[in-house]
Amino acid sequence: MLKLMLLISCGLVLGRSSGQNMPSLLLDRNINATFSIVGYDSLRQEWGIAVATNNICVGNSTIYIAPGTGAIAVIAETEPAYALNGLQQLRQGYSMAEAIHFTREKDPEAHYRQAGGVDANGNAYAFTRQALQYSLLRSLK
Repeated sequence: MLKLMLLISCGLVLGRSSGQNMPSLLLDRNINATFSIVGYDSLRQEWGIAVATNNICVGNSTIYIAPGTGAIAVIAETEPAYALNGLQQLRQGYSMAEAIHFTREKDPEAHYRQAGGVDANGNAYAFTRQALQYSLLRSLK
């Protein structure tokens, strides 16, 4: 069974719309976005993460996989400690939610982060802090 999770981060940039994505065109503002997807195949016990963004080499700071343990993606204002601590917490038997919250509770800038992952049992968890929540419908009102 394949489980997938999608994390979406949108950041607003002031100025006239030059982006060619739907939020940029509708709001006449340049909206930058990062998309990440974490997948787990429990039959093969394999994980995969893909990230698409406007930053070059983003995979260097967003993608973390530990065979037999899990996979964690950290996007928006990336902080590797979420994944490094999270994977260690998973190895100690904590859930994915507990593993990610372990670092979030100590992070004074958690409101700028998004993190999510899938553990070796296929359990998924993700969070988006309030500074990153963006609703196109709310913005159009």
